[in-house]
Amino acid sequence: MFNPDKEAAKVIMWTRSFLEGTEGKPLVIGISGGKDSTITAAALCEAVGPHRLLGVLLPNGNQRDIEVSRDVCKFLQIQSVELNIGPMYKGMIDMMKARVPNLKKEQINSVVETNAPCRCRTVMLYSLANQFHGRVVNTCNMSESFVGYDTKWGDQCGDFNLFQDYTASEVKQMGYSLGVRPDFIQKPPDDGMCGQTDEERWGFSYDYLDAWLRRGGKCENETDKKILEMHIAAAHKLFAVQLPHPVYQPEGSHTLMLHPIKAQEFIKEYVR
Repeated sequence: MFNPDKEAAKVIMWTRSFLEGTEGKPLVIGISGGKDSTITAAALCEAVGPHRLLGVLLPNGNQRDIEVSRDVCKFLQIQSVELNIGPMYKGMIDMMKARVPNLKKEQINSVVETNAPCRCRTVMLYSLANQFHGRVVNTCNMSESFVGYDTKWGDQCGDFNLFQDYTASEVKQMGYSLGVRPDFIQKPPDDGMCGQTDEERWGFSYDYLDAWLRRGGKCENETDKKILEMHIAAAHKLFAVQLPHPVYQPEGSHTLMLHPIKAQEFIKEYVR
């Protein structure tokens, strides 16, 4: 049985240990207004104090829910700065269109439009961290990373991560333990670009994905097959970056980041 109080305490103790010797160096964290960055920031406040955090708001032009991000920083009482990456992103696209032969506006595909802003944000976070000799905090969780809902060399990047080995549901439970405001925790996850929540795009819920992960990730129906196929397609991201983080391992089990070959075996057994 998952104990959010116990696991939150474990994360806090690990964070203090990991950051030992870095006193005075800021922790730079992107605040999107979503549950993951909010709960990660709350855990950091508990571990080392809000004075260590620099919350960075990084809208790309107009962000419809930017007030939520501002409200998070006020709630946590952390220093914040708002830097609009719109000109940075536009300058990059304009240069591509001007210098790359035969590249027209309609040829800028959805993958670029989705991933490039995330990478611009990472450049900004690391530039701030370099300037102030700090550390960038990664805010991903196991569930999103398993199915590829992070951007390679974008929000996937960071110097350390508190919750990479916890499911989205477990992170939410720990958020309540840490005293995070319920409306921040319950805000439906979305990428802020396509107009749909993660669950609407996937066709299955976080609750289903998280329970499936903790059951051992077998392939028993079409939804399981879809999850495994998403995982296989995202495997290159998982191998790109390895972050230090506390590992939550139920008795007798191991972390559930499956090798793509194993995932393919599960699918073959199901369709046989």
